[in-house]
Parts: sequence; C-alpha cells; structure tokens
Amino acid sequence: FLELLKSLVMPANPVAWVATDAEADAALKETTGKNWISGPHALFRHPAFRIFIVVLIFFEDMFMYGEDPLNDSHVTYNVPGMGHALGLLTFYTAPSAGLACLKISLAVLALIFGIFVGRELVTKRCLRDLVGLSAFQGSEGSIFVSSISAFSMLVPAACFYNMLQSEDVIDGSSNEIFLLLGAETLQYRHVNQCWQSLSVVVDFLAMISLFDAVLQDQRYYPDFAAGLKKIWASHDGWVRVAAAWIFMLTCSIVAVAGIFSTGKGEHDIRVPFHFQGTSEAGRSLIAASIVLTDILATVQDWDFPSFQEPLELESPTMIVGTFSTKLRFTWLSRAIKMLPSCECKCKRWLPSADFFHVSISGKWLQFGPLLGVMFIDLSYQRSQVIYEPQYYGQYAHPSDGRIWSIVDDDYLSLAYSRGSLINASLVTYAVRMNITTGLPLSPSAETDSLLNSRYTESSAKYLGPLLSIAILVGFACLLRQADWSKSRVAPETSVDDIGKAAPETEVSPVEAGSNVGPETETATFPIGGPLEDSAPQSPSWPPPAPIAAPLSEEPPLFANVPHTSTILTVDSYVSNPDTSENR
Repeated sequence: FLELLKSLVMPANPVAWVATDAEADAALKETTGKNWISGPHALFRHPAFRIFIVVLIFFEDMFMYGEDPLNDSHVTYNVPGMGHALGLLTFYTAPSAGLACLKISLAVLALIFGIFVGRELVTKRCLRDLVGLSAFQGSEGSIFVSSISAFSMLVPAACFYNMLQSEDVIDGSSNEIFLLLGAETLQYRHVNQCWQSLSVVVDFLAMISLFDAVLQDQRYYPDFAAGLKKIWASHDGWVRVAAAWIFMLTCSIVAVAGIFSTGKGEHDIRVPFHFQGTSEAGRSLIAASIVLTDILATVQDWDFPSFQEPLELESPTMIVGTFSTKLRFTWLSRAIKMLPSCECKCKRWLPSADFFHVSISGKWLQFGPLLGVMFIDLSYQRSQVIYEPQYYGQYAHPSDGRIWSIVDDDYLSLAYSRGSLINASLVTYAVRMNITTGLPLSPSAETDSLLNSRYTESSAKYLGPLLSIAILVGFACLLRQADWSKSRVAPETSVDDIGKAAPETEVSPVEAGSNVGPETETATFPIGGPLEDSAPQSPSWPPPAPIAAPLSEEPPLFANVPHTSTILTVDSYVSNPDTSENR
C-alpha cells in the first residue's frame, strides 16, 4: 500500500542520472518485473501458483454443484430475463410460420443492435477512449463485451414480441433450447446439468491453455520445468498439439458424462454427505470465492493488463492445440465485401465489412470464457440469496434445517404452473411429514429425497454478493491502475545501481549536444515526473553533434529549442519504446 501511494506522488525535483541504453533497458525490465500490479515476476504470478489457481476453480465448481439444492429440484426451470432471451431464439417452437419468422427477425435485429452497442459505444467510446483500458484495444475485448450486450438486447426484443401477439407468450420458463443440449426435461435438475457441463468444459480449457502457455514460455520463467518443456516442444510441436487435444477431449467427455449421470435415482451418481451440509449463507460465500479465483486467474497473466505479448518476442505463444498465434474468422467480412455497394444516405450509419473481421488471441481464448462463466457463478449466487425452499418444490426440517425435495411430479403440478408457485400450502414440512415422529404422511411423501444442504434463514447470505461486488469493483480499479502503472514506471533501484549520479546543475543544450553522440549512446533523463515544458516538436535522439560556431552565437541546431525537449523520461520510453525520438 505504501509503494502504491509512493507511485502516485511525483517528486517535485526529479534527480537526473546518466546511463547507457543497455543499463536503462535493464533497469526498466527489473522495475516492471518487481511491480506486483503488472510485473510478471510477482510471487503470485509464478507458474506453479497459476496452475494451482486454475485447478482450484475446477474443484470449487464441482463442490458448488454438489451443494446446490436447485440441482435436485423437480420444478420447471424458470429464470426471468434469461428465459426471455433464450425463448426468442427457439423460433421452432412458434405455433405458426409467421410467428417463427417474427421471432427470427426480432432476434437478428436485437443481436445486430447489441453488437453495435457493445462494440462502438461500450468498448470503443467508453472502455477505450474514456477509460483508456489497454485490454480492450484489440478485437478480442470487443467480442467479449459485444456478446454480453447482444444477449442482453434479446430480453427487450422478447418483451416486444409478447406485445405484438398473445398466442405464443415468452416468459422465464421458455427454455426449450436446453432440450437440444441434452437436458432430459426442463426441470432445474436437468437444466443445471447443462450449465455445469459448460462450466466444467471451460475450466478444462483454461487448465490446458495455461499449462500449454507455461510450457511454451522461454521469456519470464525459462528454468521452470525445463525438461518437460523440451518434451512438450519436441517433434516440431506435434507433442504439444496432440497432448492438448487428448487432454481436452478425454477430460471433457468423462466429466460431462459424469455430470449427466448424477441424481437421486437408483443407478445415478450421488454426492456423499459431508461437512453436515452448507447453508444458503455458506453457498453464497462459495460463489464469492469462485468469483475471486476467476478474477485472480485473469490478473495472474504475465501480460496483464493488456493481455498482449511484446512485439519483440522471438517466439510468440501459440494457441493451445494449434500452430497459430491467433484464430481469425474472415469469411463473413469477405462475403460482405462481395455484396454490391449501397449508396443510400444511411450507409454512414452501417458498419463496414471490417467490422465483421474477428481475430482471437490465445489469452482471450483462455480468459474470455472464464470471465463469461463468472456470470454463471454470479447467477448461482443470486439464486442462493433469493432461495426459499417452497419456490423449488422443497421444504426444510424445522429443527436442523435439512432440505427435503419433492420428487412426485404429479403432486408438484398441483402447486406449480410453468415453474411459478401457485399453492404454497402444499409445500411445507407439516403437510409432508409428521412433526412429532418425522414419518411421511402419504405415499407421495415417502418418495421425498433428503439433501445434504440446509436452509437456516440467515441474513449472512447477503455477505456473499457484497463481497462479489467489492471484488469486481476492485478488479476494475486494478485494471485501470495497472494500465497507469505500466505507462508511468518509477525505478525502485537506487541511482548508484544504474549509473553515476549527475550534478543537479542545469545543463545547456550545447553541453548536452557535445557530450551525447552516436559513439557514447548515453541518455540523460529524470526519475519520474512529467516534463516542465512540453515542446510541440522534439529533435531526434540522440541529437547529432552541434555545428561549430563562435561562443557568442547560438548554434543553429538548437535555435529556439527548449532545454526540456532534449530530456527523455522513463514514462515516454516505456509507453512508446519504438518511436524515433525515444530511440
């Protein structure tokens, strides 16, 4: 915290020193490497710790899946907003061809408008121009934001569809698309299997992507697992590609098959009872911890916050399972270019063909889906905060809080309509069980299933969302601070470690020109702090030798040039290392 405050305060009188180009470059690399915000050699960015965090996310997801009581609910899946968006996409469920065409038209318009808003307004105008986040300078950030905004625009489009007709109403239970994804029914227990399978596949993708990036690294940690790196890169990289695909396919197939085999049936896989079950407050905190690990895995990237590898890297990191550094999708852009040009007045409001040119780097392929699944974790946390057993065909024991789940679908049809509770009196412990003996009161109650989870009506469940909000706000601030830190690097080493300290007397332009030349290749610049004056134009660096002239006359080369225009700051060198002035 003190180091952060120190970086925010600029010294009033910066100290100057003289250093060669090699010494200055070494000092800058050493400084950025030790910086905990964006330095690749910070302790929490060690490859072993990065692998541990990604594996931890997988086990947290599986523990959450086993403890969530919604995964045993036999009530129809009903989530307003999400059901509206997905219901508009299932055009094949429309009762007529006309309504199906209306669904398709509204969905296409909503998606196009959402992509435009996400890319042009949110990403370009807000995140790039206004906030200045380097992570969203490429097309990958636009894809991530546009995907969220496009999906969000489906919700008002579905509401507009309901306003135009009343024959095919879309609501929170319009989730027929999950039947195409393998769900047996539209009940919570089967739909959540699809969500958990998606989460696990993304976890495995993050694992193998990180493992592949670590074993390709020869820049930051070349000595880590050196022997394994040689094997990984052997046979011209085919070992790396084959191992990635084998790991991804094998683990995903086994995990998805296991998830769809879970349940309370006779031959289903059951989660054993442990830790006396978690309450809704504990499950909310688990969701907050998953959000934290998702963010931490993103912050641990060696090129945080830009997620872009240096241009001078000799061997750039290739995308997992491929021999390419980027995935490019140009077929849509080429198809649009082949269309006849439109000369209407609205042309300037339409996106160009390059708007549809998509390229994804390996880092965004790893962290993009991981951040996307974080929204699933936030949705899970929301369900735990608003969780009350009777809304999901469940009831809690009055003494220990253990949750019972009703599995009789005929009985549940009397209490629910399309996933909405219509008769709460049918879903209570007193109606299903004898309060004194604890025995079932009916044959239907005998089939009720006892879960490991508990319901305690604790107000501590609101602590999880507060922590998640604090984590997301902290991540946004850290992302902005990391960008600022990379553009304003203040060396932490002493002056003696870099070069011999120069006197604090003012140096005239003539003396600077006579002491700096192509042979010595030295530079004079202050530690931190902006230039006192900013000249509109700066001479090339290093300046050439001054033209001989009498002492009474000013050399023509330095005529009307301020003294500060010949000083090179660390800030400008780091932010623009390839400009001719900094060279």
